[in-house]
Amino acid sequence: MAGLSDADPGGADPGGADPGGADPGGADPRGASLAGVEQAGQIASRPALPKALVAGIAVVLLGVVSWGLYAIAAGRENTPYHPNAAPPSSVRLVAGHTYWLAVPGGVRSVRDIGLVPSKLSCSTSENGENGAAAAPLAVVAVVAAGSDDTKFVDRIGSFAAPGSGRFHVECSGLGTVYVENAADAGFDWSGLWLVLASAALVVGLPLVLSGLRRRAQP
Repeated sequence: MAGLSDADPGGADPGGADPGGADPGGADPRGASLAGVEQAGQIASRPALPKALVAGIAVVLLGVVSWGLYAIAAGRENTPYHPNAAPPSSVRLVAGHTYWLAVPGGVRSVRDIGLVPSKLSCSTSENGENGAAAAPLAVVAVVAAGSDDTKFVDRIGSFAAPGSGRFHVECSGLGTVYVENAADAGFDWSGLWLVLASAALVVGLPLVLSGLRRRAQP
């Protein structure tokens, strides 16, 4: 009878945890694994960005950078369209070459100060010769008599260089003028960056809009 009061060593402990059973308080590792697989599948199923959108963004960024470089170059140049200083007192010319005379505002500026754009009186003197007399220039105006119609923004006339070397060029009533394509004129960086910026934005913006429309489609 005394043996009935003792716990059966071979029986299951009703108060103990079943070593072979699942822990009701713990997370099911199989459920976590399935959730991870499902999340990975959702990430993998996300559609890639349309090629047009990616290309458009890249081209637009190129345009923005080019526009910034244009602004920097324009602030450093001294040209009739970016007059950050007075025209150069002398320029290098090559005999026989044709050069353009220019002032900010072109023909309109010439007319505004009371001069006749078709009758410019300009002269040149070779730099370095003390007391050298100014020689008249045969200037071909960009407009006909009685007309201000021209495709040029800043150019007012052209002339053939009388010789090679450094020359001072001026016009009556205008003073020293720009020789736009002088032999020592620097490269037009602002013009290059402006063209690149305009072209990139014209091409890039439609690509971005096209890519956005394709991405919005189901």
